[in-house]
Amino acid sequence: DDTPLGKFVYDGFAEAFQPRFDDIAEETGLDSVLFIRSTPTHTRIVCTAGPYAETYVKGAKGTKSVNEDEHEAYCERVHNTGDELYIPDAEEDEEWIGADEFDAFGLRSYYGVPTRFGDTVIGTVCALDEDVYDFETGDPSALDLLRSVRDDIEADIQSHFA
Repeated sequence: DDTPLGKFVYDGFAEAFQPRFDDIAEETGLDSVLFIRSTPTHTRIVCTAGPYAETYVKGAKGTKSVNEDEHEAYCERVHNTGDELYIPDAEEDEEWIGADEFDAFGLRSYYGVPTRFGDTVIGTVCALDEDVYDFETGDPSALDLLRSVRDDIEADIQSHFA
């Protein structure tokens, strides 16, 4: 997707939102907090925070299960369904055996919320942790923080591209 929306290249997007992701990671202790852009064949990391920011590097491209020999990624499910996805413990969930997030990195717990432009899911605000993580604990909870930054991203995209 070579449109400005597809690449999120308009001035200041990542810079405006990166501090929010940093704050969520610090406040919650989550191992990885991300905004991931989705295209039909791949994903791209736009914002990344937490200890796994060295693994999930800004700008990195991931493949989707439409590509040969690829397992569906956690965020891919969110992109495909448009629904929030909670995986309490991938180690105990046969559906996610083979997913890179768990197999390669040991990230067991996941929560992803879809990010839309109009009716189209264009990305996911998500968080992952090596341990089983309760995303609803706290005030605000990690889930509240993920949804809040998602809402702000959607408003920002709308203001730039509507």
